Amino acid sequence: MRKRIGIEDFLRWAYRDELPKVQAEGALEGPAGYGGPWGGVLQVGTLGTRVDATENRYGVVPDRYARDDAHPDAILAAEAVQALDACTFDLPEGWNPIRDLGDLGALGTAAVGQGVAALTHIDAEGARRLRAAHTPAALVRRYALLGGCPIWEGDKPVVRLVLGANGKPAWFRRETIMGEAGPYEIEVNGMGKRGYPLPDAYQKPYLDPCPVDTIVGRGQYELWRSALDLLCEDLRDHLTGYALEPCDRPIRPWETGDRPKRRVIHSRLMVVAPLRAPPPRPRGRAPRHNSPVHHVTYASA
Repeated sequence: MRKRIGIEDFLRWAYRDELPKVQAEGALEGPAGYGGPWGGVLQVGTLGTRVDATENRYGVVPDRYARDDAHPDAILAAEAVQALDACTFDLPEGWNPIRDLGDLGALGTAAVGQGVAALTHIDAEGARRLRAAHTPAALVRRYALLGGCPIWEGDKPVVRLVLGANGKPAWFRRETIMGEAGPYEIEVNGMGKRGYPLPDAYQKPYLDPCPVDTIVGRGQYELWRSALDLLCEDLRDHLTGYALEPCDRPIRPWETGDRPKRRVIHSRLMVVAPLRAPPPRPRGRAPRHNSPVHHVTYASA
């Protein structure tokens, strides 16, 4: 009889309790790290130094006092999480996770652009990729170890104006000056000598609080939450000791009524979703993806 367990609890068990039992490559053997009284001396004699690896191949700090092997189900989970790195990335036009914060106009659009730039980068081939800290695999590992989920809560911003030293809204203007490399523009005071703004002066609005952190957190949440669905589907028929139950967190908790659908990948959101069904695998064998069979999709929901 397999024990029923939610996907989040299962991953926490795997990464906190079992995977630390896997020693790092080149680490000293044995519970105390030396493989016997002369283990440390032999390591120094052979290598000229003591090897002190900080992480094993699953990205967790090994427990050198572990006296048994990691559970096979935990190894399956870690390999399935690593397989999430074989994702391609797509960012459709118009993705915006802060519509619930009100109409923020051009400032909101600019903030979404800054959030996307924090989540992603353009590689040498011109393709948009997730930054290493925001990949589904990295997010799953992080919150399996830390608990909880990416922080998606955010206060509704208000539009404010940049103030001057007198506490009143400041005025600015652009002025062209000549430098050694040619003319270039600088921003200068836009107030005239009589205390009135000059004809080409402008004020500078901004959002308070800045919503960029909220945008990044919600992007992380969508990736993390949909990755849990994929892992649950990928692992549930291959575990020997546990029967997985899907995550019951909302897909987008900042949107009213958007509840998760069991065994269904939500197609309107930023998701990790299979491009095709994986081939059948024998029970107990780790799921592997030798080609990028998953993709990550942002959508303008």
